[in-house]
Amino acid sequence: MSKNELNIIGTTVANELPPAYSLHQHACLTLNWTDRLRLILFPATIIDVIRQAILYSWPHGIQGEKQYAGAYEFKLYGTPWHGQGNQAVECRVMMLSILSALHHHGWYLLMSTDVSKKQQDKDSLIFQLGAPQPATSFFAVSFNEGDKLRLIGAPHELIRAVQQTIGIDEIQREEWVYSQAAYQFKLRGYPWVGNGDEAVTSRMKLLALLDCFTSFGWQLHGSIDMSIGYQGCDTDTWFFRRKSDTNEIILPNSSDSVNIDEQTTPQIDVQQIENNNNQSNDITNVTENSLSLSISNNEAIDFGENDPSTINTTIKDETNDSLC
Repeated sequence: MSKNELNIIGTTVANELPPAYSLHQHACLTLNWTDRLRLILFPATIIDVIRQAILYSWPHGIQGEKQYAGAYEFKLYGTPWHGQGNQAVECRVMMLSILSALHHHGWYLLMSTDVSKKQQDKDSLIFQLGAPQPATSFFAVSFNEGDKLRLIGAPHELIRAVQQTIGIDEIQREEWVYSQAAYQFKLRGYPWVGNGDEAVTSRMKLLALLDCFTSFGWQLHGSIDMSIGYQGCDTDTWFFRRKSDTNEIILPNSSDSVNIDEQTTPQIDVQQIENNNNQSNDITNVTENSLSLSISNNEAIDFGENDPSTINTTIKDETNDSLC
């Protein structure tokens, strides 16, 4: 290979390198205690982006911000990582907003990993810097209590496909929950705590769901443990992405109808979040949030989420913040 060819290759590689606005090519986001989010080695511009994503999607707002041992910490109102009641859905909407904003700015979720031996710990999210991405849609799947599956921000055609994939005979009840913030399937049996044959069949259902999502062009973005759960009984939340025509993630509607076809879905505009960055630099104490998700208050049970109409055995969740 000639020197000229080597120079051409070197120039091509240099042109494909990530943007130069960050000294670090990897960064980390951690979920701490029940209400804190820490950013490690993210540039200041991305901290601003995440701030706006939180303010846009977390109805309780930001209680305070500070430098923490070289990281940047947001302390939120509420207890998102406790994952109880309505906040179990709200916190996942917030994570959708954060992941969407980071992906749009070229920060790829490399892995979600458990690097702590503490009880009631949560995943650390490792990101790698690359090229900014075009418009991408996101939605989430959560596994609740022992027998419920929730779709958060999923398009309506996907909800119908999930109905068909699971099968009518395997669904006890389905409905919009928490003021239409998520679409919930109550399944037969207890697939998330199943033993014996049920431990196998539940995983077959999950594989079928992955096939279903893939057939619609959705790709698994990450599987994240973002809740302290109860005595280790927490489960991951799945986040999916798909290229779209606009910079948005689909958010649930506050309509009273439970008819899927009649639902309309307001959306988060990533560009709007980006344009608001200059209005929130150096915020140290934010007490109000301009966006409020209309989600009703419900009592908390078991794995972090309660359906008031459910008669299943419940476990009272008492959190010890010192363990997180």
